[in-house]
Amino acid sequence: MLKRSLLRILHRLLCRRRPLSLMLGHLRRCGRWLAPLLLLTAATCLIVSTALTSSAAAAAAPPPPAVPQQQQQPQPQQQQQAPLSQASAAAASNRSAAQPAEVLQQQPSEPQAPSLNRQPLAVTDFLRRVADASHQDPGGRLMSSLRSKLPLLNLLATSSADPRSLSERAKACAGARANPFVLRYVQNFAYVHNEPDLCAGQLLLLTAVHSNAKNFNRRATIRRTWGSLRYVGANRLQLVFFLGLPGNPEHQAEIDAESRRHRDIVQLDYREHYRNMSLKHLSVYEWMILHCQSAQYLAKVDDDTFTDVVHLAAFLQHSPPDGFYCSNTRGAKPQRLRRGPKAKWAVNRAEFAAARYPAYCEGFGYAVRASRLPDLYLCSLFSKFFWIDDVYVTGVLAAAAKVPLAGFWAGHGYTGQLPSLASEKILDYIFLVADHNEFLEVVWHRLWRSVLQFSLDLTL
Repeated sequence: MLKRSLLRILHRLLCRRRPLSLMLGHLRRCGRWLAPLLLLTAATCLIVSTALTSSAAAAAAPPPPAVPQQQQQPQPQQQQQAPLSQASAAAASNRSAAQPAEVLQQQPSEPQAPSLNRQPLAVTDFLRRVADASHQDPGGRLMSSLRSKLPLLNLLATSSADPRSLSERAKACAGARANPFVLRYVQNFAYVHNEPDLCAGQLLLLTAVHSNAKNFNRRATIRRTWGSLRYVGANRLQLVFFLGLPGNPEHQAEIDAESRRHRDIVQLDYREHYRNMSLKHLSVYEWMILHCQSAQYLAKVDDDTFTDVVHLAAFLQHSPPDGFYCSNTRGAKPQRLRRGPKAKWAVNRAEFAAARYPAYCEGFGYAVRASRLPDLYLCSLFSKFFWIDDVYVTGVLAAAAKVPLAGFWAGHGYTGQLPSLASEKILDYIFLVADHNEFLEVVWHRLWRSVLQFSLDLTL
């Protein structure tokens, strides 16, 4: 009853126009319960009105962005991740493919071994062909060594003067063999001392000296004489000594100190021995391909050969050879007898079966165009190893790689280390060879003064 009376009063107050005295009369009839009820009603209306206003404002505002799913921190790699469904995996693959290369490269990754899939196609095809023929490689030892040389193979594919692919050049090395991609030899020695930055900048000539580890005095004399010259005109020259491990282990500490002082020694971990000279020869080629791409020519000399580098540099500028420039030996026969003064050079038919050696360069000194080295080294992988380095490298490998041999010009190439050459006669030769392995430091200094006086046109 009271509720209906209150509603009628409110209706009349809010919706009808009545005299104020009439309204007050109604209020007096409601008695003492009216005031509390009016207060309660007013409070209820205020609460409802506030709620309706907030709802309207919320409805008019733009919708908030969707709340992303909570991202979890990367878990340790030991924790196995849940497999993706096929649809999720496909979507993730599409997102990765759509990302630019710069973004993909910034994704965290750990250093990995070189992958065959990342190699140039020429190298990948080459390795596939070699692997197909590796059934003749017991235990896969040679193939494993070859795979460890991926940086070298990349350079073999790109730095050769021959425009053919790596596989085509390798096939040419094998000649008429039925399976040309069968590995025959892969050299794999570690560096004891290395100077990878020795050839920084452009070089006309790198002179690689084959030196026995124990020959400290010879290396010191070379550094004080012809090996001290770094420029001929505007052309830069560089000297480096190649060593194996000394027969006397006590010498290694001296070699370590020598290397720290002069920074011109490359030493590998094979033993010094005359039957290991082919190892040293190939190590020169491998090192130059890897670390001395800037050199135009290589001169290989023994440490008892005096070299007029001024004369040699001038010759390379004006009459550059296409292949080897050397004392070209033809028709030589293998030494079969194991007695006499040449017994240590005796070769049995299992080592070298042919009755004659191919044409080759005598090893005391020669020059070769550097762009020929990749093909010579490539052919060493598919040729039978032979321990006499002159015949093996400049004969067998040169023939397989079809690198020409040009003989020294008459009166121009080499002669003995005669004291009479300490004069203007020095201009007639490039390499002065020690007879019977003698090494006379006094003669070398006299010869060097003649080089400076006449070849460089200087007066000391």
